[in-house]
Amino acid sequence: MIKKALLVMCAVALSGAVWAAAPLDGTTWKVQLTPDSDAAAAGQKAFHEKLSFAAGRVTPSAKGFSTAAYQTADDAANPGRPLWMAQTTGTAGSAEWRGQLRSAGAMDGTMTQTTTDGKVAHYTFKAAKR
Repeated sequence: MIKKALLVMCAVALSGAVWAAAPLDGTTWKVQLTPDSDAAAAGQKAFHEKLSFAAGRVTPSAKGFSTAAYQTADDAANPGRPLWMAQTTGTAGSAEWRGQLRSAGAMDGTMTQTTTDGKVAHYTFKAAKR
């Protein structure tokens, strides 16, 4: 009986995780990234990116970054749904995204990029649904 209850609880938890990723699935976003003052002083420039969401995964348009799983969760303190995702690549380093949907067609947040030699650059972003 206990094993059956645990299996049911695991199934419910897993189905909740899949549902949690669904709000962005099937959408594509045009993203404008702006470096913070430290990254700009180090020579980083503003740039555009495109993010596509499907089947609980996000695909960035930047060359060298792979498709990665993403998760969403409700935020009682702020309207919308916060978004967290990370993409990594063996040659370029990693990028960690944290954002929040502001409306059905707008999102903003931060992206932290770490190169393979350990240099870190912080960006803010604003995104519009395409």
